[in-house]
Amino acid sequence: MTSNEISFHGDELRDVYQAFLEFESDLSLFEWREDDIPLWERLRFSVYRLVLQASGVFDQPQDSIEKDTTDFLRGGYLWARNIVFRNPLFGDEHDLLVWGHQRRKQLDDGYWWDLYVDPVFEERPLDHQYIESDHNLTHHRPPKSSNVDYLDIITFTSTIYRKLMWRSERLISSRVTEIEKELKKRFGVDVDIGRLAYEELTDRRVYLPLYRRLLERVSPEIAFVVVGYGRETFIEACSEADIPVVELQHGTIDKYHLGYSFPGDREKQCAPDFLFTFGPVWTDGVELPVDEKDVFPIGYQYLEREYEQYQNTENREEIVFISQGTIGEQLSTLATELAEERQQDVTITYKLHPGEYNRWRTNYPWLLESNVNVVADGIELYELLSRASTQVGVYSTAVYEGLRFRTPTILMNTNGVSHMERLVAEYDIPVVSDVDQLQAALSSVEETRIDPELFFCDAPIKNFEHALALVRNQ
Repeated sequence: MTSNEISFHGDELRDVYQAFLEFESDLSLFEWREDDIPLWERLRFSVYRLVLQASGVFDQPQDSIEKDTTDFLRGGYLWARNIVFRNPLFGDEHDLLVWGHQRRKQLDDGYWWDLYVDPVFEERPLDHQYIESDHNLTHHRPPKSSNVDYLDIITFTSTIYRKLMWRSERLISSRVTEIEKELKKRFGVDVDIGRLAYEELTDRRVYLPLYRRLLERVSPEIAFVVVGYGRETFIEACSEADIPVVELQHGTIDKYHLGYSFPGDREKQCAPDFLFTFGPVWTDGVELPVDEKDVFPIGYQYLEREYEQYQNTENREEIVFISQGTIGEQLSTLATELAEERQQDVTITYKLHPGEYNRWRTNYPWLLESNVNVVADGIELYELLSRASTQVGVYSTAVYEGLRFRTPTILMNTNGVSHMERLVAEYDIPVVSDVDQLQAALSSVEETRIDPELFFCDAPIKNFEHALALVRNQ
């Protein structure tokens, strides 16, 4: 099915997205203040995700902790340990402060890498302090990053504070009630806005003085964050200290991603000052909270390094499905159906997202009984993409990374594929709804002719240095 014919009829994302924007506008949510704090900009991404899940658009995106007593005690242990070990509040001064990505990947050297930060600082060892949140109540060791401090002393102080409070853990107001009623009316979902608002305000009350202390100790010229949304209080503290904040792209950016999309008159008060992207086209058509002049395409150093290693890999008759937790049930079913029809002439490989490693056997039991080759760890994603005859996915960042290897690409028409509508419209990527359409597409799909540098700039280290110099001079 070509881009001229595709209607994305299997995707409810666009309808829910539009309805959510109307909900925001009708209730003037960006004007909502509590204690003079613009609260909605801090809640909207989480609320939108809950609406998408409740509406059946997406499943659970990845593994998460249950927040039971055991988890609380584990968090308390991390908090106590962080008082004396890797405490960021007693650090030294550094030129840069980098809040990295907590989901690290262990590479062949045995170290756990932050793929968005470490490959850059390995090439250019700039003076910096690296800070890290826990990943599902753990920190992966040994980290590749140098000068690593943990944020447990800050994060879990707020958690402990809330546990010790005797009053009801939710904000009660007519505004909260109105929002909850409208969410139920429009989307059929019960969201405890009062609890989310209370937790956000409590976190801010606890975090802000601790972030101020952190910034006083490190005294950086510039602060980097790998994820900008969900870091509003940290950005607020940086703004108070006149420290510019740079966000490093870590995944897809498009208008349906409400961590980045603020269309119309929506304004975000606590947003990064600059955005370093993988390439020049990621922000096309997206109304960002960052000024266009402050967006710098730099590239993705880890991908470029891996491309150099795997670019000459010999192609195989292998179809690689790129999974992610939000659409894994539908995509894994399609992979199984294809394997039933093509048992001899091609290898069907199903590459799991890291968030699916621990639950795929329960969530996708049909894979266990199929001829599909299920891959968790053990084989590098880029090795699979470089050798694949075709990749099949929905909207994972890995699909775009496959374009770097010019891997022939097919998308599945299910919830979330609207994230790829620009890719489909401009580059005629086939989109299929069932195994018959997939078989037809496989017979004619060709190596992608998309210029990879549109999505991933060449020479990322050089670009990073140039962008960093511009930020320093502003």
